[in-house]
Amino acid sequence: MRPSTRKYLASGQFIHDDIMLRCSGVVQEFYDLWRQDRRIDPGVLAWPSTDVPADDGQMINSVVRMQLPPEREKHNDLLRKLAARISPYGIFVFWQEPKRVVAILETPKGTRTWTIPIERSADILVLGKTQTKDNEDSLGLVQKEN
Repeated sequence: MRPSTRKYLASGQFIHDDIMLRCSGVVQEFYDLWRQDRRIDPGVLAWPSTDVPADDGQMINSVVRMQLPPEREKHNDLLRKLAARISPYGIFVFWQEPKRVVAILETPKGTRTWTIPIERSADILVLGKTQTKDNEDSLGLVQKEN
C-alpha cells in the first residue's frame, strides 16, 4: 500500500468522502422529487459512529433516516436528541425554504452546504442550479477534529 493511501485511510477522510458522495447523490434526487411533488419534505440522514440499539432492540449499524416536522423551529431539538442518541460520524439535514432548498452535511472533517434556488419558469416553480460551499455553515451536532 502506498504511503499516501495509508495516510488517507488512517485519517478517516475516506469516510467523510464516501458520505459526501452519498449526500451529493441525494441532492441530485431532489430534482426528481421536485418534479413529482413540487416540494422537498425536511429530513435527516445520520451515520452512527457505533452500533446503536433501536427502539425495538435491533442494532442499527447503517444510515439512520428520519423525516422532520414541517415546522423548522422544532428541528434543532430533534436533531440534538438524535445526535445524542447515535453519536453520528456524519449528519445530513435538508429542508425547503420559500425561495430555496438547503442541505447541510456535517462530519468531523468539515461541512458542505448545498443550496438550490427555487425559480419561476413560465407558470411553474423549478429548482435552479445547485451551489455548494465548504466549511462555512455548521449544525453544531458533530464533534470536529482539531
